[in-house]
Amino acid sequence: MSDKGITLNSLFGLPNEDFSRKALSAGMDAEETSSLKQKAMSAIPGLLWGSVESDILQGISEVLNMDLMEVLSEAWKQHGALSDYAEQSKSSGAAHLVELVDHSMGVELHPFVEIELAGFSKKIIFDVMLELTLKALRLKMEDARIKSVEAGSCEGRGEIRIKGFTLLDLPFKPIDLPGKISRGNGNPV
Repeated sequence: MSDKGITLNSLFGLPNEDFSRKALSAGMDAEETSSLKQKAMSAIPGLLWGSVESDILQGISEVLNMDLMEVLSEAWKQHGALSDYAEQSKSSGAAHLVELVDHSMGVELHPFVEIELAGFSKKIIFDVMLELTLKALRLKMEDARIKSVEAGSCEGRGEIRIKGFTLLDLPFKPIDLPGKISRGNGNPV
């Protein structure tokens, strides 16, 4: 888990092996799995399939280890929600505090895991949809960058799909964000 705050993994209650196995089976059909096994076993004598599968499952469990604030910063940037504040903070050279009262947003992400082994190549693309309501956030902006996020909470729902197959679809109960999350050099807006 990221030391910066909440990750998508923690938001979804991941990682867990059952999810990773479902993602693998949704991302690769039986023929692809069999082909990967055969190519791996013939290319590397003595290789145990269990260790290869374990590495793949580990990669799947890490694909959503993204910091929630980085995801939100990117969404704010793409939608121009904070562009006026960013411009003010850049032109004045001073820090600006931006209060976001109740603020709803949708975020769509497409992270992936790429498997390459013994001439086999497969990309498993995750379709992640978030509908979030953020409450009582306060952003500190300097030089068109979010330098810190204070207080607040978030709630909503999230869905994870692969090839149209829904792996997870769940509501998020209100989650209190840590008191103050420093963004180091900041996230550009």
